[in-house]
Amino acid sequence: MNTLYYIRFYILLWFTNHFNKEKVNPIEKDGWVLIFHDEFQGNKLDEKRWTTNEHWGYIKHGVAWLKEQISIKNGICNLITDKYTGPNPVKDLDGKIKFIDNASGMLCSNPMLYRKYGYYEIRCKVPPKGIKYWPAFWFESKKSWPPEIDVFELMSPNSSKRMIMTYHWLDDKENKDQINALIIQCYTKKLIPYIPKTDINDVIQLLQIGWTQEKQEYIDNINKLRVHKKHHTGFSGYNWSKKYHTFAVNWEPKKITWYVDNIAVFRIKENQWVNFGKRIKLPEYPMYAIINNAAQPGYKFKSNEIPMSMPVNYFRVYEKE
Repeated sequence: MNTLYYIRFYILLWFTNHFNKEKVNPIEKDGWVLIFHDEFQGNKLDEKRWTTNEHWGYIKHGVAWLKEQISIKNGICNLITDKYTGPNPVKDLDGKIKFIDNASGMLCSNPMLYRKYGYYEIRCKVPPKGIKYWPAFWFESKKSWPPEIDVFELMSPNSSKRMIMTYHWLDDKENKDQINALIIQCYTKKLIPYIPKTDINDVIQLLQIGWTQEKQEYIDNINKLRVHKKHHTGFSGYNWSKKYHTFAVNWEPKKITWYVDNIAVFRIKENQWVNFGKRIKLPEYPMYAIINNAAQPGYKFKSNEIPMSMPVNYFRVYEKE
């Protein structure tokens, strides 16, 4: 985005926060149908709407995602970061042995909400105090990683004043010939029963059936040739921890648009050229939503820094009428 776009955003943000100090969006949205939401009424997590870890495990970057780190009261869901005091190391759901430094809360919509497209919105307040905390609202797929849509995350030396929005994708075309040669080898050696026409992830899944070391070596070699790319923007200088804000994304087949306090702040399009020759490839697969309050990997919290909460007021998902 150009400089004028940033100036416009900061002016609108200033007016929004000074003249509509605690504005809450109505649940009805013109032109849209509400298909999933949680206003966090009651005093416990609705487990018909949420799980509390990613599909592959509950430990990431030294943080254990635990249900007891989630507290709901007065229409607010608090995701609470604290020091982990349980057994260490432990075996995660993926079978790997991992060490844990901290514990926190995660809201994960898988498998209840796992889909393509829509308008996704949360209203939340982020923790203060720098990179020790890593609040985020984002999406990932069970099919592969990337893609990933980061609606927002705050993770810099002064994270309460640095908001980042990012899209991650895999470029399978850059090393296409080498990848295709490996796939043909897999088929020739009868490691896969056929060659999928369009999706390299389907090849990976076929190789995972009846696991052998040879199959794993092909999986690793193919993945090494797949190039992880990303495109992002960010806003600095504003203290996001002082009040509640709405963060949203509109995921459409040919474009994705990010919003802060109902202001469009970032947009990407299918096949858009960005950053010296990177060509954006939008997600092809369903994704699920995650809201979490992570911590800097390996950080040892001081007693006056914890517990620290990320309060979430609501989560809403809409589709076009």
